[in-house]
Amino acid sequence: MSDEKLFLLRQKHHRFIYERFSYEVNNGELSIQFFFTLDPNIHFVHRIFLSKVDTLNWEKFNKKIIENWIFNIGMVELLSYWKAACPVEIMISAGSLNDEQITFWRKLLQNGLSEFFFVNGIDGWQSDFVRFSITQNEPSVFIDQTEHQNRYLIPVGGGKDSSVTAELMKSTQYPVTTFTINPNTQLTNVLQQTGIAQTIEVKRELDPQLVKLNQQGYFNGHTPFSAMVSFISTFVAYVFDFRYIALSNEQSANEGNTFFLGQQINHQYSKSFEYEKDFRSYCTAYLSSTIEYFSFLRPLHELQIAKIFARYPQYFMSFLSCNRGQKTGKWCGECPKCLFAYLILSPFIPPAQMVQIFGQDLLSKESLIPILDELTGVVEVKSLDCVGTRTESLLALHMILEQRRNVSSQPLPELLQHAQKSILSTRSPTPLESVSEFMSQFHQPHFLSDELAHLLRAQL
Repeated sequence: MSDEKLFLLRQKHHRFIYERFSYEVNNGELSIQFFFTLDPNIHFVHRIFLSKVDTLNWEKFNKKIIENWIFNIGMVELLSYWKAACPVEIMISAGSLNDEQITFWRKLLQNGLSEFFFVNGIDGWQSDFVRFSITQNEPSVFIDQTEHQNRYLIPVGGGKDSSVTAELMKSTQYPVTTFTINPNTQLTNVLQQTGIAQTIEVKRELDPQLVKLNQQGYFNGHTPFSAMVSFISTFVAYVFDFRYIALSNEQSANEGNTFFLGQQINHQYSKSFEYEKDFRSYCTAYLSSTIEYFSFLRPLHELQIAKIFARYPQYFMSFLSCNRGQKTGKWCGECPKCLFAYLILSPFIPPAQMVQIFGQDLLSKESLIPILDELTGVVEVKSLDCVGTRTESLLALHMILEQRRNVSSQPLPELLQHAQKSILSTRSPTPLESVSEFMSQFHQPHFLSDELAHLLRAQL
């Protein structure tokens, strides 16, 4: 069915066009619009709004640098619209790309949309699956070479990882400012808990036509959100004069979820070290030679970060990693992110407090056993979500069971019974020695300065 659907949509929409972009400043807000066309007759307008620009002198900025950056933001944003029909051709009329840049964008499309291809049964890795055509011959690369202020911009998403980054980096020698995209009440509460006075907000609006197309049967699926964050955050750093951007992507993001048609499928590809390295090279060559983009938590796994996060109880009732719960501000208690977060925090936070945080005891929910099997590698496909490695899920279970044996004579909850009987009895790693070794690891490679590496290593 997917093959037939793909054939019909590509036949109907042979080409996707990145037409142009526009931008203006009104009432202290920078408004950016991107114009895309799904040939022959479906037109999209994608919008981004950047607040607090009223204090900036726009005359001082190089217009060509601004427009080059915005053009590149449009390149990553177009993926959300292109995937609706996966046209054979992506025509770029808004700017120019050389062969090296096209190689970068093709790799991001193939790897960043790998889950989308897997879920929809699409072979997006064929050499002729999509081609980029450029209508402008003149190079449009104008690179920022400004010596920016030694300040950190910290993207905050409302979960435990960016909260840890914010807390630890407050002690560094340079000032810190938080950065958010589409903040809601829950995220605003997390920002307040950081105690960091300055924050910069971006609002991002998808064209509502995209949802209507999905309802009509066009393709839908996961896109590389963190890649979009990388391009927008570096632009914000340029505009507001920051030298450093400190992400909170961890070692665990490097592990894929499964393989499909010989390709690794990684829900978190744009959080991986591979993407971080590629983007840093792209940024230096085509955006800014002076802005440093890196992930502060890269040397650590999620389980290690959970241990650090447990030292900051002020965040317990405000942090939220559950995508389904973003609208309600509560953990849904049904998804892989909820269960994984519950697993890795349980060794470091008392059971009663875990129930208070999540609103229920997830270890007692028999309905979550299939997800537990996904997280621990019992089944081939790891949950398609931002979850950690199979190894750390196993280690977390070992740690929880060890604690329960020592302090409670009560029967084990359903998920721990299942883990003891059907998972840990047949799967390595073995407990305690593996736990101790795992929790002390500090992974290479990373892009941290000596100061930041020392700061993070000290937390172990």
